[in-house]
Amino acid sequence: MAKILIVEDTAIIAMGLAQMVEELGHSVMGMAGNVKAAFKIMDASGPGPDLVMLDANLGGTSSAPIADRLEREGTPYIVSTGYNEEDLDPILARGARLSKPYRCRDLAQAFKNAGISAGPDGKPAAR
Repeated sequence: MAKILIVEDTAIIAMGLAQMVEELGHSVMGMAGNVKAAFKIMDASGPGPDLVMLDANLGGTSSAPIADRLEREGTPYIVSTGYNEEDLDPILARGARLSKPYRCRDLAQAFKNAGISAGPDGKPAAR
């Protein structure tokens, strides 16, 4: 089971994403609606997330600083956005992408692409 951090500024989307993450057999280690809150969760004691679901635009602020840190730490991330690649900050365009709106099967494929795969019992598990 992978620990997923959700960084999404729209509460209803974050809640729906959390439900999908759990349906796929993973756990939500936290939810943040802005860069500062995401860094606070990431800085908390204990192991960090196995994967971060990252909204490209957090209330008008780019989530690029989070992606930069994740890349330096070697933590995979998936950028969820409705923007075209050319409209994204270059660091966000490098990450795995999940186009909004998406369904649970789209999220499952994005997890697989990011290295979060199914375990021996058929349930998704950490890479």
